[in-house]
Amino acid sequence: MARRKVETPCLLATWSEADQLLGDIVRKQWEAERIKRQTEKRIAALKESMTQAVESYQAAIAEGEKQLALFAKMHEADFGKARSKVLTHGVIGWRQSSEVKLLRTVPDTVALLREIGREDCIRQAEPKVDKLAVRQLTEDEMVSAQIRLVVKDTFYWEPEKTQLPDTARMDAAEVGQ
Repeated sequence: MARRKVETPCLLATWSEADQLLGDIVRKQWEAERIKRQTEKRIAALKESMTQAVESYQAAIAEGEKQLALFAKMHEADFGKARSKVLTHGVIGWRQSSEVKLLRTVPDTVALLREIGREDCIRQAEPKVDKLAVRQLTEDEMVSAQIRLVVKDTFYWEPEKTQLPDTARMDAAEVGQ
């Protein structure tokens, strides 16, 4: 069975209907923005409340961690050959970790890694084409680089800015609700 492209029929018959639809879109846009602002304010308030609520717990946890480390250091002999000790509420001990420290500057280290053939140890962003800069190329340069500038008309719509409601008044009305 052959596939058919589904076409959306145009429901507008007059410029007046198009203007009315644009007005409806603008009102919906305003309402969506109002809801976003209101929600962002609530989220910010909740984050602030959460931060204040957990602050004392986080401080107590950090202090407790320091105390456990000091206690374990003072009682290292109790661990014997083991690196950890199981307690009723968990385990304390030491875990081996490692950290890479560069003995030279980053450019020097990169040069040394390249010298020994270890490019895989060098992280580098993939090169990308700067499309804004490419627009400034001459036509001959574009042909040489196998780049084509395609010009097309793209539909747009733009609400009338002078008719936007006063957001300060809208926000004050939201607070009064």
